[in-house]
Amino acid sequence: MLKLLRLPAQGGGELWVIAHGLSVTDGRLQDIRPIHVLTFLAQHLAQGDKSRIFGLSFALENKLFSARHALRQLGFALSGVNEPFYSGGYVREYESHQVFLAALDAMLSATYSALEIAAQLNKSFHPELPHGFRKQARRFELFGLARNKWVARMLDIRSELSHFGTALISIPDGKVILQFTTEKRLEAFDRGRYQIELREIFGFPLELFALLDEWALSELRRVPPDQELDGFRQTSANAPLQHEKVKAVQIMSLMGESDAVKKDTAPDGGHVC
Repeated sequence: MLKLLRLPAQGGGELWVIAHGLSVTDGRLQDIRPIHVLTFLAQHLAQGDKSRIFGLSFALENKLFSARHALRQLGFALSGVNEPFYSGGYVREYESHQVFLAALDAMLSATYSALEIAAQLNKSFHPELPHGFRKQARRFELFGLARNKWVARMLDIRSELSHFGTALISIPDGKVILQFTTEKRLEAFDRGRYQIELREIFGFPLELFALLDEWALSELRRVPPDQELDGFRQTSANAPLQHEKVKAVQIMSLMGESDAVKKDTAPDGGHVC
């Protein structure tokens, strides 16, 4: 959802700047997910340094892209594990397994980072909240680990793989085998050996988007519909962009057909002490 725009520079000339895709008319596609609308409107909800809010919003967009990209790479890596063309003999290569584990590590890291950046944005919306996703999960109902059991499992799997690297994969059984070597900070597992379905692991980025969409809907209700935003209109491929004003309600209407909005079941994000 990010764009590079060539805009007039102070003092003359032009320069390229990073902007949210929703600031450009051709970036306003239908069925935009609520989390993308929130990263565009976050500056009108947050308290504090606006430039930091911009930075966090763009960082979250980058991590969401990373999670999607890593998921695609994970699927590609899985297809190459023990590929059948060279399956004879008594020795097989292990590099394809390592490629899969590297892609898995990248996907889990991107998912984790997206949650941490979301927590930083959430603190700018609610300054009384603590820093960090884990701590917020104890006080902010929407982020709670009890209602988001996939998060607790993802955190444990990511921590074990990233810090201790004990993962093995069993492709015929469709499982990742993890030996949890320490009980420190485990949220869902106990110390010991577990077989975790690949189907569950491949679902983490989808669960991430669902959680952040729900959070976005709960926060976007507080944006004044008539709030004016800066935008740009592209009239042709080679013409300078034209500055325009757009109202928040016009941007929020772009997510009117999304599944998250149809259900509209997001809670108010109340705090739990």
